[in-house]
Amino acid sequence: MRQKIFFALVLGLAAAPAMAQDRPAMIPNRDVAVTYRMVGSEHFGAQQMQIAWLAAQGLQRMDMGNGQGWMVSDVRNNRGFMVMERDRMVMDMPDIGARGGPQVLRLSDAARITREGSATLAGHACTVWKVEDQGRQSRACITSDGVMLRVLGQNPANPNVESGLEAVQVSYGPQDPARFSRPAGFQAMQLPSGLPPGMMGGITGGPPPGQKR
Repeated sequence: MRQKIFFALVLGLAAAPAMAQDRPAMIPNRDVAVTYRMVGSEHFGAQQMQIAWLAAQGLQRMDMGNGQGWMVSDVRNNRGFMVMERDRMVMDMPDIGARGGPQVLRLSDAARITREGSATLAGHACTVWKVEDQGRQSRACITSDGVMLRVLGQNPANPNVESGLEAVQVSYGPQDPARFSRPAGFQAMQLPSGLPPGMMGGITGGPPPGQKR
């Protein structure tokens, strides 16, 4: 799927554990659904995507757009599954940290995070954080209750261009738990053993990092 690079960016932020007081909350503390526009996404098929949170269970659902499918991540237990609707297949992801993605903003203990200011996006106030970690630099704007409104980082396909997500609509309210469950009647697909980190593109049909379709 063509949004693979953006999965890496947003999942890395969302899957990071809660931080100390001088770092932002990175998991929403109440149910919410956020629609994002893609920034620097000239080479990707969809221009918008939605991320919803079932906060009490620590579950995130990411809808890729254009009917390509969706992914559920259990960020507390570092696992999830990807649903490919067009093929009616579902693939388990037993280690979402190492398999396919959360590398851009998955913070290490040595990560340097600096508060830079504030902004208002999609009608909601957020704090801007500069993140420097493992040679990468990114910026994220996060609300006080843990909702990411914008995240920008270096585009792996073009190091001179920033890419990421920016919220255009934020909807707080209870989420349907059924939307975070595995679909019935879909064929199970196994993740090949020994797959190197970051190689999910070979499974989902997207290009390897740094290459275009």
